[in-house]
Amino acid sequence: METMDPSATRKPGATPADADLEQPSDEQAFWMADPMHFPTPLTPLDASVDAIFHNIGFRRAAEAYDLPVRYHMRRFHGYHYYTMKMLPLPPEQLQALGKSAEHKLQAAMGSQRRDWEERYLPEIRRQIAETEQIDFDAASTEQLARFVQEAGERLARQWEIHFLIAMPMLISQSVFEQFYRDVFGETDALNVYRLLQGLDNLTVQYGRDLWQLSRQARQDPEVLAVIQQREPAEIVGVLKETEAGRRFLAAFDAWLERNGHRGNILGVSEPFWVEDPTQVIGMLKDYVARTDYDPAAEHAQLAAAREEAVAAARARLIDYPAQVGEQFEFLLKAAQEAVVISEDHAFWIDFRALYELRRVVVAAGKRLASLGVIAQPSDMIELSLDELVTALTSPSARDWRALVAERTREMEEFARTPPAPTIGTPPAGPPPDDPVSQAMGRFFGAPPKPSEEPGLIQGTPGSKGTATGRVKVIHTLDEAHKLQPGDILVVQTTTPPWTPLFNTAAAVVTDTGGVLSHCAVVAREYGIPAVVGTGMATVILQDGDRVAVDGGAGIVRIIGG
Repeated sequence: METMDPSATRKPGATPADADLEQPSDEQAFWMADPMHFPTPLTPLDASVDAIFHNIGFRRAAEAYDLPVRYHMRRFHGYHYYTMKMLPLPPEQLQALGKSAEHKLQAAMGSQRRDWEERYLPEIRRQIAETEQIDFDAASTEQLARFVQEAGERLARQWEIHFLIAMPMLISQSVFEQFYRDVFGETDALNVYRLLQGLDNLTVQYGRDLWQLSRQARQDPEVLAVIQQREPAEIVGVLKETEAGRRFLAAFDAWLERNGHRGNILGVSEPFWVEDPTQVIGMLKDYVARTDYDPAAEHAQLAAAREEAVAAARARLIDYPAQVGEQFEFLLKAAQEAVVISEDHAFWIDFRALYELRRVVVAAGKRLASLGVIAQPSDMIELSLDELVTALTSPSARDWRALVAERTREMEEFARTPPAPTIGTPPAGPPPDDPVSQAMGRFFGAPPKPSEEPGLIQGTPGSKGTATGRVKVIHTLDEAHKLQPGDILVVQTTTPPWTPLFNTAAAVVTDTGGVLSHCAVVAREYGIPAVVGTGMATVILQDGDRVAVDGGAGIVRIIGG
């Protein structure tokens, strides 16, 4: 199994600024935290999974596109850090690779939908179907070890596909924005993204399906009363006691089968919704309380506004040279396809395929616990994928229980220590100004501007509109039940499983992200204001604070405590 295990712990006495600098070259690199994707410490299991994502998946895709840059991930003090390094080649070779990458990525931009639907998605679905048929619990211990190893190899291919599609996907949207601004002199980036809104995707669709399920619940007074009056953790058990409840649960189980192979993190250390649907029940409870929302009408309104903006842009292009209009149409088509693919590929790769890996590591944990190698099945999260294979094949190779206990203590320590934003030596000179770097900048966002006005928080405009309301700071989806209609959702980051909360919140504010981040894209699809990349909104703001959010200006103003 081609893996890279970054699960080594920090040096004794090391601080977050010098933790885990395993190689001399590490100290010369500039490592950045990625709280947008990994806001909490990574378990050793998820660190090994994360290494496959980025150190292998990104490398293979970069090689396929001739990109002269590599992404390196390392786990420092429990947290995900990354650095981007140019290949150590002479300038003329780097320049030649850059030109080749530009041609290959442009071709991929034009074929990304076909590539996704006809090449990559069928392969992902075939892998899922094959692994679904495996009874991991019935396998021998030797077979189970082989299944873990094979799962890691499949994961490497799945994340190679992830980056093969993500690179042209992000660049399509970024280049379209730059083209539109250059041609029309547009100064407001969010006006550009009106041409990309109202396009259906699997993330918006699963929120819409949950809304329909909430309408079904409202039609039965008995089911409605249980959902309204009970806590999320109690609802399923109570519904099982009545005929009406069991009918509704059958519909809920069908929803989970379609949409529940999602987790709260980008990893396999925590249960997915099909294993523990409590958080979905909490979101459903919020939806049931609402009667003032029509998702179909809202989507149609966004789509109509998109078509109006596209028509206006085409009208302005009449007097331009034909080649400008042709480039506009090419980039518009690529960017619109990219918006859909950005959510759909996450559904299939980041969650659905990852659930099959979750199944095999859970089975490995059960087997190791039954053999007495570890104390309980959940201890498997303190071992990397390679270590799970070794523990299954050579249980006496080391004291696995002692290793688990040591790493459990370390994880507790990591959780108490906020990660340093950066580690190492900042690069000299200005940042690169190529299409890939520009796209990454729009995705991750720029550092927030410092505010000289008390009570004013600045970030990046994510979605236009204004809203005033009470703050609810949500750190994990376990706290999602706190959010009430009209609240301002304040979070460190959002991922697709958070999407139903956008239907409840009046606006959303994040610590991380740029105009192409998940939060910004989904907020535009839900038509609510969003300010992203504020840096410390979750620290500055507290539950109950009253704030005014201006998504177009990228500011949040505290107007009451």
